[in-house]
Amino acid sequence: MALAFQEAGGSAGTEYGLEQWLEFFGHLHPLVLHLPIGLLAGVFAMEGASFVWKGVVPGRRVLSVLFGLSAALAALTGWWLGQEADFHPSLVDDHRKFGIAAAVCAMLVGVLDAFFRGKRWGGLRVLVLLVSAGLFTMAGHRGGMMTHGKTFLSETAPPWLAPYVGPAPRTRATSDVGSPTPAGTPAGTPAGPCL
Repeated sequence: MALAFQEAGGSAGTEYGLEQWLEFFGHLHPLVLHLPIGLLAGVFAMEGASFVWKGVVPGRRVLSVLFGLSAALAALTGWWLGQEADFHPSLVDDHRKFGIAAAVCAMLVGVLDAFFRGKRWGGLRVLVLLVSAGLFTMAGHRGGMMTHGKTFLSETAPPWLAPYVGPAPRTRATSDVGSPTPAGTPAGTPAGPCL
């Protein structure tokens, strides 16, 4: 089944097919990916609050389910965006693996919170939530390295922290347009493939 629509103002026969829809869907990834990150923070806050006040548990359950669903949507849009040849394949592969694992954990948090109640399940839910936070951090770091370059954090980090957030920054040079770029990198391009 192909979704075909005539473009607004276009000639009859100009169609917007499934391939174009999937490309558009993939380009929503930079917008969609922030929703599960915000919901992750909300679920953590509600989890902590639920130890003090049980009245927040229904709200936490709703946030947990939304967290899982939004993570699945972010993973799907990321999958389609990664089909484009604009990024280094090994970077896309690493980012994709961490992103899918993060989405699976996020969905598991939602399922555990919605359908499995009790202290035993609560402990497992919190553990999976913590693992999910770590996976989101790794996926986000890889995604940031893809879009901003591998030295984006390390070039401005304090010297004691820089080795932990990325490779050593290259020496700065001035490009032909006067803006500083990493040595050996043509002006207007990212710092190069990461990892």
